[in-house]
Parts: sequence; structure tokens; C-alpha cells
Amino acid sequence: MPFQLRAGLNMLLHSYEREVNLAQRSAIKRMQEQDSPASLPMVLCIASITPIRNGQAQSGHDQQNSSILELTDGWYRIKANADIPLQRAIEAGRLRVGYKIALAGARVGL
Repeated sequence: MPFQLRAGLNMLLHSYEREVNLAQRSAIKRMQEQDSPASLPMVLCIASITPIRNGQAQSGHDQQNSSILELTDGWYRIKANADIPLQRAIEAGRLRVGYKIALAGARVGL
């Protein structure tokens, strides 16, 4: 069996052992399964930042920048819209891929 396949299987077995047998699930998994509210404090890592450009408003104002963050807890990934303070931090270079952020009071969007 090739090394990469064996390593992948070992990771899968390890995840299965922790999640199913030991009932140790990640913050994102508990939130998605509604076993923990999204508003609980958690620390997530920024996996990617995708800038999006909103169209010009009908009133003729300048376009506003916003971003979609892909956040991970090390096991699972979620996408999140950057609010105004996060967007300012991204534009100022204070938030980058690989940085960890602490969240509290998050909401799950529909």
C-alpha cells in the first residue's frame, strides 16, 4: 500500500476513533449538528480570504469591499462573511491567512 494512502487511512481512523468512539468532536462539528450554540466562544484559524466586490449603489456611492473568510478548527471548514470591523482589519493587513481569531456571539446564517 502506498505511503500516502496509508497515511490518509490512518488519519481517517484517528478521526473516527475520536469523533465516534470517544465522542470528541470539533467546535464546528458540534455547531453544525446543533449540539452547541454558534454563540459559544471558539478559536478558529483563517484558511483563506476571498475578496468580493459589491456593485455600485443606485445612489452612485463608491463600491465597497467585503470578504468571505474560510475558517477551520483543524478538522472542518466553514465560510463566513466578514463584518465591518473584520473587513477593516483585513484591509489594514492585521488579519491574514494562518492567523487565529477568537469568536464569540457568532450566528448561523440561512
